[in-house]
Amino acid sequence: MGRQTISANTGQSENNAYIIFLFSILSYEIFYQIKKESLQETIYAGRFGKQKQFFYDFSIVFILDILTAVYIFAGYLRYYNIKNITNSVYIWYSFRVLIIYVVLNLLTAIFFGFFSAQFTRRIIGISILICSYFIISDTFNLFLQDLFRHSYEMCNKSLIFALFYRSANTLLDDNYFLTAENTHIYRIIFWILLCITLVCIKNKNAFIKKFVLSAVTVASLIIAQMPSGACYMFDVASNSDAWTHEQIYYDEYLSKYDTNSGNIIKKVKKYHDNFKAVSYDMTYEISDVLNGKVEVVPDKTNLNEYKFTMYHGYKIKNITNEKGEKLKYSVTGGDYINIINTKESIKKIVFEYSGFCRFFYATTQGVNLPGSFAYYPIPGWHMVYNNDEQKYAHNYLKNNPKFKVSVLGKGHYNVNVNLEETDKNGNYQCFSGNTTGLTITGSPYFVEKKYKGINLLYSAMNKDLFTTGKEYVDILVKMLKKYGFDSSGKKVVLYDTGGEQYCCVTNTGIYGRLMDFPDYIQNLKKSDKNYFKYALEGEK
Repeated sequence: MGRQTISANTGQSENNAYIIFLFSILSYEIFYQIKKESLQETIYAGRFGKQKQFFYDFSIVFILDILTAVYIFAGYLRYYNIKNITNSVYIWYSFRVLIIYVVLNLLTAIFFGFFSAQFTRRIIGISILICSYFIISDTFNLFLQDLFRHSYEMCNKSLIFALFYRSANTLLDDNYFLTAENTHIYRIIFWILLCITLVCIKNKNAFIKKFVLSAVTVASLIIAQMPSGACYMFDVASNSDAWTHEQIYYDEYLSKYDTNSGNIIKKVKKYHDNFKAVSYDMTYEISDVLNGKVEVVPDKTNLNEYKFTMYHGYKIKNITNEKGEKLKYSVTGGDYINIINTKESIKKIVFEYSGFCRFFYATTQGVNLPGSFAYYPIPGWHMVYNNDEQKYAHNYLKNNPKFKVSVLGKGHYNVNVNLEETDKNGNYQCFSGNTTGLTITGSPYFVEKKYKGINLLYSAMNKDLFTTGKEYVDILVKMLKKYGFDSSGKKVVLYDTGGEQYCCVTNTGIYGRLMDFPDYIQNLKKSDKNYFKYALEGEK
């Protein structure tokens, strides 16, 4: 099963763009008065005259910004009333999204207008305003995607222009809780600071002021460009789209490595594992990226080479042995690690790495790292992404190694792992046990409930799950009991799609949508791989 399309309201997205453009024009007209020798300038004369004039004009347009967001929110409340959505968590989350994707976006438009108003000739000011709007438009972002179709890094960096690719009408990304992510706020801060800095330079302010503002703007650009696991999926291919992002990477890198490395895909398909992991000792810190230290004990200590698979988004900082001595290694095709053994034996291999995936995320907003995904080093070389079918491959461990996992989350949510929790102290949690695929998930909106003997995790935004979706839940529970989940103590994750639809995550798919990537939180055996698919089909 390949890529799934996610419904979006294109018309609403266009309306958002129109509102932003109108606000930039309105801001231009208001701030353009500063350049005129008017009665107001005389009234506000003095050392801080222009500053007073700026704050007076800014307060007018900012109030209009707030009122616009309130108007849109009132429209959502009416829609929720029609749909009988009364969940306060969902409603307040919608409010948070509107603050970030409407109020802050319009604030950027205000500063675009402010900068354009600094030019006395209207033709120049309006031309700059139109150019400012164009470089953050969907049209320009699609142009960038085509331009950097074969450059993964440049496509990544071009996201600085992606300010209003999100439709405010689609409040929640289906099955994700990352709509109000930090990186969008970082982009907004950069564009506002850039406008202020350009105004300062244009008006020939003191050198120290220009220097400080320029330095802060550059710093904000660097922060906005830093790696982050923010994830979006769209109907239309875009450099903001998580699937397109992956496709661009593999189109570029696999074609390059196929040419220069004797076709890496053929090597991966022919590879047979010559060792297994006896145990893993993991320490993870979850911020805007995943920072990991993973100690792997191999079952064979004297091999010439140790090959591992790990997703290319996680950049290796260091690989050492049990004595802390650096090991020689190379990375091929982005996902494939080859460690050269120059020692007598290697009892432990320690990986230190940091990074992100734009689909299976780990951020302060939430975490969704399924056990079938190579976010940690897996022995052997295995397919990570099927470039032809545009889907992630399932990569479960060939044995059932011992895991010890420590997680420090910088977000305000509880982490759930398919192992027994052994310790918890604030945001610090520890887990241990055996599994063939370590799954880590969490969200500020997860609620845990025991329903008919089954431990379920579901979103607080979907409080009607056990009423409107009861029929589907009961079918799921029936199947889970059939396979002993009522006595296993394991948890099953139920994702909702914005409060109106119900989806249950299983290892082979999501019920009703049959998406092919997430796991439920359980210890997977080799024989478990397809049973849910057959069970679901048998219930139809």
